Amino acid sequence: MDSYCKILKVCKIESTNFAKFCIENKVDYLGIHILAPKKLSGEKILLCESISKIGGKAVLVTKSKNIIWIRKTMLKLKCICLQLHFLPSEKLVLGLLKLLPSIKLFLVITNELSLSEIEFIYKYATIVIYDKSFMGGTGDTFERTLHISTKQQKTTLIAGGVDLKLIQSSQFNNYAGFDIQTYFRDKYSKNNYFFKLRSVCRVLKSKNMSSKMSLSLTDITIDKISNILSYPTIPIYDYHLDYSDGSLYKNFITKTDTVLKLSSLVDIPISVHIFSKNNINLIIENLISNYPYTIDTFFVQYYVNLPQILNKNIVISVYHEDFDEFCKSNIQYQKISIILPKDKDKRIAFLERIISNCVLQKKEIWFDREMDLQKVIEIKRYFSHFNIIVGKYFSSNKKIVDTYDALNIDK
Repeated sequence: MDSYCKILKVCKIESTNFAKFCIENKVDYLGIHILAPKKLSGEKILLCESISKIGGKAVLVTKSKNIIWIRKTMLKLKCICLQLHFLPSEKLVLGLLKLLPSIKLFLVITNELSLSEIEFIYKYATIVIYDKSFMGGTGDTFERTLHISTKQQKTTLIAGGVDLKLIQSSQFNNYAGFDIQTYFRDKYSKNNYFFKLRSVCRVLKSKNMSSKMSLSLTDITIDKISNILSYPTIPIYDYHLDYSDGSLYKNFITKTDTVLKLSSLVDIPISVHIFSKNNINLIIENLISNYPYTIDTFFVQYYVNLPQILNKNIVISVYHEDFDEFCKSNIQYQKISIILPKDKDKRIAFLERIISNCVLQKKEIWFDREMDLQKVIEIKRYFSHFNIIVGKYFSSNKKIVDTYDALNIDK
């Protein structure tokens, strides 16, 4: 199976912001843990409602065997996906299918199950999760010793110690996909790693990505940062901050302000655009170390003799004046951001010139500089799929929605 078509389930979702980021990255299923009736809370109900509103698919993950409670909870959560994190009886399964005929049933297999138990699971499950145990969420790797037929593999998700390295290996190419929990979470603080999710989805979901929109907070003063539009309510991919220490452009310095903003933003995905001639690899390393649960990716501004960047998930940003020089460089990249001319005639002439440039083929492309609805319509004449960075001109939800809709409409 093509790795770009894999099913991805992210388990133990507890944050609306992280849920929304998962949905933006085309995660198929979001596991909501309500392991027992007493664990059902108003917060979990609101979380499921939010997931439904923004187009996600919540999976109720439970260890309860109370069919009446399960049915009542599924209806309350408006959820059609159920994961039983134990080995159920056939009576329980048939009872659930009778009460909830449209249910998608997720069941778990482990190395300890007998052949007859495994056959029972595959008989009734929509999706089968191959995990180390029924405990789940340990992050432990294990040797998978069960013989899973080719047919069964097509409905099986691999779980248990799944990380980017395992996903990129070839050993599970024929399986339907992966179920991940611990890799995306800090087990001590319970914060989420946005950059880890983005890295995984770039491997599994990049062919299915919608055009993305990043909302810059660079021009918003620190005292107004709390007034930004709520992330789950607007169709943006992430927020964007410029980090400039003055070494590349001496009159453009935002380093201190950006650090303050990063410190004040919690559980929100941020991309950071680095403008610097200093040790960029060290800057990236320090930012990841200081803000591991906030930053999801880095943009790095191009200049002549830009050194090799060790982080593979960066986006190279290029001013239109430097584009020809950049094309001659040996920089290895898969993602590029182009800062367009302000003047409309010059911008259109530039777009006409680069549309057939081979360096842009099969690349993730971003456009920057005062992007708005009109510029999106303008660029659509030349590129069918691209991403944009928008800024202070987007003070209302309507402007964002209208621009996003234009960005994702067919050419």
